[in-house]
Amino acid sequence: MSVKEKFLDYVSYDTQSDSSSTTMPSTMKQKLLAQHLADEMVAMGIEDAHMDEWGYVYGTIPANCEKKNVVGFIAHMDTAEEVSGANVKARVIENYDSEDIVLNKELGIVTDVENFPILKKIIGIGFPSALQQVLTCFSNVYVQSYVNAFGSSCMAGWSACNKTDSFIMLPVSSLSMAITTFVGQNTGADKPERAREGVRTSM
Repeated sequence: MSVKEKFLDYVSYDTQSDSSSTTMPSTMKQKLLAQHLADEMVAMGIEDAHMDEWGYVYGTIPANCEKKNVVGFIAHMDTAEEVSGANVKARVIENYDSEDIVLNKELGIVTDVENFPILKKIIGIGFPSALQQVLTCFSNVYVQSYVNAFGSSCMAGWSACNKTDSFIMLPVSSLSMAITTFVGQNTGADKPERAREGVRTSM
């Protein structure tokens, strides 16, 4: 099962939370997804995968190298109580052309660009970024093909150079990802000036 198929499977589970609840988890239906995840983990070979009485799912993957530090990955399963999580029928829209999205033709439910102008903004901002990444990847492949022709020593030197470059770029990449999230949140909240201030500060 692909990552996309797994995601579509997971979102079909109703895990809506309830802030007025005194139980843990706040809604018992969250345990349905929890048990499903635990079963999947066991099927993958994670032998100690299990769900406890509180709905927490645990699992350990042994190291395949000399053990140094233990790394933990944590994620939540509940969704906001403001929107129902029942009967979600997610679908993937490929090659989106920035036009209206018909969600239910019979009921006339449409996400139209006129009322959601940010859809076109997403395409306008996302496409140049995607194109840049594609060109960068193809350029790396092109350069690598030439480096390979000079033998293993040059290939090793090129790899070392790339590793060094990646290490040097880590702070810049981290900052860019942080400001991208910041700008996205403030654009969605209709606070463009705050978004601009964040960009100026990050520069």
